[in-house]
Amino acid sequence: MGSLIIEKSKLKAIVSEKRIKILKALLSRRHTITELASLLKTTKSNLFIHLEKLKKAGLVRKVDDNHKWKYYALTEEGKVLLTGKGIAIPITLILASLFAIVAIGFNGVWLLEKSIRESVALGSDSEFSFFPIVEFVILAILGGCSFLLLVYGIFEFAKTRSLI
Repeated sequence: MGSLIIEKSKLKAIVSEKRIKILKALLSRRHTITELASLLKTTKSNLFIHLEKLKKAGLVRKVDDNHKWKYYALTEEGKVLLTGKGIAIPITLILASLFAIVAIGFNGVWLLEKSIRESVALGSDSEFSFFPIVEFVILAILGGCSFLLLVYGIFEFAKTRSLI
């Protein structure tokens, strides 16, 4: 059974339609509580309750930069939750590199088989007398690059999941 990507506390925090609207408003830029109340057509006290729940879940933070007004902004987790960019790129890298590794492997086997068939057809002493060295080196380089992309994708995925 698959694991849940979003934590229970964050899921509870975004159950409210009002909180989702707050998060969406903060996606474009940081806002004061007065600006948010005006945007969302609600009272400041009602908005404050919602912001506190979002802060507790780690999706919103209060920015205190020694100005008269206090701003609210999305945390990195809040941005990832709304945009979904945290996991999409690493998963794409992993899948694309795995596909490339499999395709390169099949091409390598095909080249080897072709070399053996040609040497048998011509009655050569060695199966590798017709082995295409240049093509095999190119496949090895492409395979190495694909493997490096796979490792990079795994590390990026682990970073999005806070495993490293």
